[in-house]
Amino acid sequence: MPEVMVEIAGRSYRMGCGEGEEDHIKGLAMKLDTEAQKLQRGGAVVPETRLLLMTALVMADRLWEAQREIRSLEQQIEAGPAPMPASAGPGEEEALAVEIEALAARVEALGIGR
Repeated sequence: MPEVMVEIAGRSYRMGCGEGEEDHIKGLAMKLDTEAQKLQRGGAVVPETRLLLMTALVMADRLWEAQREIRSLEQQIEAGPAPMPASAGPGEEEALAVEIEALAARVEALGIGR
């Protein structure tokens, strides 16, 4: 089983991982390290376990928000576009196109389909 060394909040950790997952684990650790460093910038000295717990909670909150946004987008997709009145003119079609572009950008920002 491959192992990688990662650094989070100034401490090094040896992590086991699956074959070919080394770069992925390093990337995840870098994200955790970034969040841990943000929490440490507050100036208070926090024990390592508490810092890692706080970091995990920040990341879990981001995941929860992303999942909520995904559910919202899925509901919008399932509902489909609002029916356009028979008298819909070019301006209304353009507004719908802009709305679709905005939804697509939100989906892309969440990394859906990657």
